[in-house]
Amino acid sequence: MKLKTFFCATSAVCAIFSAPFAYAQSSSEIGATRLLEDFALLMNTAEGRRVLDQNLATAIATNNNATEAERAQAIYDNTIAALIGSTQNGQLVTDALGSRLKAAFDATNSLSPDYRSTTFSTAFQSMMSQTTGLSMAAADVSKDFFARGYAHGAPASGLTLPTGGQYSVYDLAYSPDPATANSVGNSRPVQVAPDQFENFTATDYFGNETDVATAVWPTIASSPAFPSGHSAFGFSSSLLLATMLPERYQELMTRGSEYGNSRVVLGVHYPLDVIGARIQSTYTLAQMLNNNPDYINQATTSIFGQPMTTSADFQTLYAEARDDLRTMLESECGASIATCIDESDEDRFSDNDANSAAYQYRLTYGMDTVGDTTLAAVVPEGAEVLIASRFPYMTTDQLRDVLASTELQSGHVLDDGSGWARLDLFTAAGGYGSFDSDVEIELTRMDGGFSASDEWSNDISGSGGLTLRGNGTLELSGENTFTGATTVAGGTLNVSGSVVSAVEVQDGARIGGNGTTGDLTIASGATLAPGESIGTLTVNGDLTLADGSIFEVEADAEGNSDRVDVSGSANLGGSIFALAQTGDYAISTDYTILTADGGVSGAFAASDVDMAFLDTNLRYGANDVTLRLDRNDTAFRTAATSRNGSTVADAIEGLGVGNAVFDELVYSDAATAGEAFDQLSGELHASVAGALVEMANTIDGAIKDRIGEATGDQAARATNAVEMGDGQLWWQAYGNWAEAEGDEVSGLERNSTGTLIGFDAEAENGWRGGFYAGFGSGSVSLDDQDAKADLDSYHLGIYGGTRLDRLGLRVGASHTLNKLDTQRRVTYGTQSEMLTADYDASTTRLFGEASWRLQSQNDRFEPFAAIEHVSLSADSFTEKGGNAALEGDGVDMDTTFTTLGLRTERDVKSGQAQATLRGELGWQHAFGDVDPNAALAFAGGNRFDVIGTPVAEDAAVLRGSVDMSLTPDATVSVGYAGQFGDGASDQSLTAELRIRF
Repeated sequence: MKLKTFFCATSAVCAIFSAPFAYAQSSSEIGATRLLEDFALLMNTAEGRRVLDQNLATAIATNNNATEAERAQAIYDNTIAALIGSTQNGQLVTDALGSRLKAAFDATNSLSPDYRSTTFSTAFQSMMSQTTGLSMAAADVSKDFFARGYAHGAPASGLTLPTGGQYSVYDLAYSPDPATANSVGNSRPVQVAPDQFENFTATDYFGNETDVATAVWPTIASSPAFPSGHSAFGFSSSLLLATMLPERYQELMTRGSEYGNSRVVLGVHYPLDVIGARIQSTYTLAQMLNNNPDYINQATTSIFGQPMTTSADFQTLYAEARDDLRTMLESECGASIATCIDESDEDRFSDNDANSAAYQYRLTYGMDTVGDTTLAAVVPEGAEVLIASRFPYMTTDQLRDVLASTELQSGHVLDDGSGWARLDLFTAAGGYGSFDSDVEIELTRMDGGFSASDEWSNDISGSGGLTLRGNGTLELSGENTFTGATTVAGGTLNVSGSVVSAVEVQDGARIGGNGTTGDLTIASGATLAPGESIGTLTVNGDLTLADGSIFEVEADAEGNSDRVDVSGSANLGGSIFALAQTGDYAISTDYTILTADGGVSGAFAASDVDMAFLDTNLRYGANDVTLRLDRNDTAFRTAATSRNGSTVADAIEGLGVGNAVFDELVYSDAATAGEAFDQLSGELHASVAGALVEMANTIDGAIKDRIGEATGDQAARATNAVEMGDGQLWWQAYGNWAEAEGDEVSGLERNSTGTLIGFDAEAENGWRGGFYAGFGSGSVSLDDQDAKADLDSYHLGIYGGTRLDRLGLRVGASHTLNKLDTQRRVTYGTQSEMLTADYDASTTRLFGEASWRLQSQNDRFEPFAAIEHVSLSADSFTEKGGNAALEGDGVDMDTTFTTLGLRTERDVKSGQAQATLRGELGWQHAFGDVDPNAALAFAGGNRFDVIGTPVAEDAAVLRGSVDMSLTPDATVSVGYAGQFGDGASDQSLTAELRIRF
C-alpha cells in the first residue's frame, strides 16, 4: 500500500494529502458544516476582521511562546501512525485517565508504527471509530467547502454559503505569498507567515526524533486550515471517553483541548480551526448518543477512505462499549475505577485549577466578541446527553439548566445562535453555575458513584435556592452567592467553599465542612458536624441548635478539634453533644469547640458520649464552649467479659496515659473495650500449648498399633512394613482434626498430618523393640478471634513390647520439636494490628500399656489399661507488628493421661474375600496440668497470666477399622478414630493400601 493511501485512514488525514476519493456529502456532514457558516462572514464586518487579525497573531504567539513541554506534546500528538490507530481506540488521549487507569488501558490496547492498533472490545472499537470517523469526516467536508465550495473533492451539493459569505476567508484576510500559499485555499498559519514561525524538534509517540519544518509543515501543502481535522479527533475521542468515565470528565476534556492546541503550537492551525472542530465534534457526538436519524444507518466516507454504514442503534452500542471499558479497566487495575484514580500518581492533569484556566482560555483564545453579548442562554436540543453520566441523579431539565448556567456568553466568534458554540462542558462538569429557580436533588448511597456522593465546584450565583434530599453526600466547594434558602432535608451537605444564604438542616440530615454558611439552623434530629476530618465551619450569622439536635465534634491527641466559629450569636437550646467515633482524643486537654462573637446562650441538654472510662466536661464561657475529657474512677476490668479479659484489662490500665494501647482503649465504650480485651489477651499462646499436649496422643496411638502388630496382637491395626535383615522397616501416615471448648475462653480447631518411619526387631525373652522418626505439619486456630498458629513438627522415639501368652505389654518414649508461627489480628480503639511471633515448643512423652487377650470361636477381646505422661516446654517469645505486641516467658505443662478400654476383633469371610473388623472403646482421664497457662506482658508492662482452651479431663475413646485382603501381600484398610468429652472432639479418618515385600 502506498504511504499516501495508508495515511488516508481517516477523512481528515486524507485531506492532508488531497484525498483522491469523491463521495456526496451526508446529511450529518451538512448539518455539522452549517454550524460554522458564520466563518464565511468574518470579512464583512470590522469586528470579524479584528478577530481574524487576532487569530493569526495568536497562532504566531502560541508557536513562539510555547514551552518545551508544549512543543514536545505537540510533536507527540502529531504522530500520524498513532493518530490513525487511535481512531479505533482513543489511546493517544488516554494519558488523561491517570497513571493506574492508563496502565490498565495500555495492557489491553496498542498502537504501532505501521498504522495498526489493537482494541480490547469490538463494541468499544466500533463506537470509538464511528465517533472519530464521523467527526473527522465532518471536518473534512467543512475544510473543502469553506476553502472552495467543494466536498470530498467535488462541487458541494446541499451546501451554500450564507448571504454575503466568502470562500477562502483566510487567504482574503492574510494575502499569503503564492509561493507558500495553500493550493486549495484557506492557507495554514505557517503558509501565511512562514518567517514568523519557529521550527523545533522533539520525539514523537514512538520515540522518533521529529523536526517540524521537515516532517510536518510540508504535509499541509494542499489541505485547507479551517476547521482542524486532527482537533476533531482529539475532541471527539476525549469527549466520548469522558462520558464513559465521568470520574475523569474534566481531565479528559482538558486533554481534548490540549490536543487541539498542539496544532496551533505546530503552526499548522489557527485558534479558529480548533474552536470550529470543538463545536462540530460536540454536536456530532450528541447526535449519535441521541440516535439522530441523520446518523443512523448513514452511508458516509469511512475513516479508511471507503464508504461505510453507521450503527443502527448508537445508544445500545454506546452502553455496551461503556460497560466493556469500565469492566476491563477495573479488572486490569484490580480495584474500582474510583480507587484506581485515587491511587494514581500526580501528572499534568492533577491541578484542576490549571486545567480549568487552560480550557477556558482555549474556548475563545481570548479573541474579541463579534456579536451581541447579552443574549439569553441557549442549550441545543439533546446536548444534555453529554453530561448525563456525570450527573446520573439529575432530571433532563436539570441537566439542561446546568449547561445553560455554565455556557459562554453570546457573541463570541462562530456563535451561530444554536448554542453549540457556547457549551462549556468542562465547567458544566463542576455542577450548576447559577440557580435561576429553586433546585432540588436527591442523592442515594446505595446507588453508588456520583449518585451517592458528589461535589459541585462552581461558584453558584442566582436568586434560587437548594434543597438536598436522600441519604448521600453533596459538597459545595465553590464561592457560592445564590440568595435562595439552602435546605438539607436528607443526607449530608459539606460546605468547603461558601454559602451566603441561610441554611436549615432538618431531622435526620447532616451538615459539615470547613467553609462558610449564612445563618445556620439545626433542627431536632439533625446533626452539625463541622470539619471534614478536623476543621472549622464558619457561620456568618447566627447559629441555632434546636432541642434534640446533635452537635458532633472530632479531636486529636495534639489538642486540635472541630469547631464552629459564629459571627453572630449561638443558641444551644436542648441540643445533644456527641463525639465522633473516629476521634483520637487527649485526656485533660481543653478543646474549644464553639466560638460566638455575639455570645453563647443555653447549654447542651445531654451527651451521648459513651466512654466507659472518661467523663465529658463542657465549660461554657460568654463567647465560647470548651470540651475537656477527664479520667473517671471506673476500672478497665469492669468492661471485661472473661477471666482473660480481666487480667489483660488490669495490665493495660497499669500501662497508663501515654501508652498507645491505653490511650486507645480509654476512649472506648464498655462493649467495645470488652471485645478488645479478649483479643489483646494473647490467649492463643496458652491454647496452642494445650493443643500440642493433646496432639501427642495421635503419635503415640500410631506407635502402639505398630507394637501390637509386631508382637502378634491381632487386635492391632497393621502398618506398611518390609523385611530388612532380622527386622522390619515400617512407615505410617497419621492425621487428625479436632475441636475443643472451654469456659470463658475461645474454642479452638486444630489439625495435623504427617508421616512416621521406624525399624524394629526381635530382642531377648520375647521382647521386640525399635525406634522411629517422623515429620508433620498442622495448625491451631481460635474460633472467636482472628488468631492462628501454624506448626511444623519433627518426631524421634523408641518403643518396645511383648506378648506373654494372654498378657500384652507396650512401652515407649519420644520427643517432638514443634516450630510455631503465630499470627493474630487485634482491633482496639481505632487501631488494627497483625501481630506475629515464631518460637519452638517441644513435647516429651512416656507411655505404657498392659492388655489381656480373650478369644471366643469367632471373636477376640482385649481389655487394656494405659498410661501416658506428656511434658511440654515452650520457649519465650516477643511478638512483632504493633503496639499491642506481647512478650511471653514460655509455657511448661506436665499432663498425665490414663485410659481403660476394650478392643475387639472379628474375621469375616465371603467367598474368596476376607476382611477383619476391629473396634475399640475406652475412657480416658487427664490430670495434672489440664488448664494451659501463659505468662505474658506488654512492652514495659507487668506480667499477667492467661489461660487457654483446656485439655479434656474425661473423654470417651472410640476407634474402628476394616482391613480387607486383596492378595496374600496386599491389604486395604479404612479406619476411624474419635475422642469425645468435656466440650472437645478429636477425630481422624484413614484409608490405606498396604503391601508387604
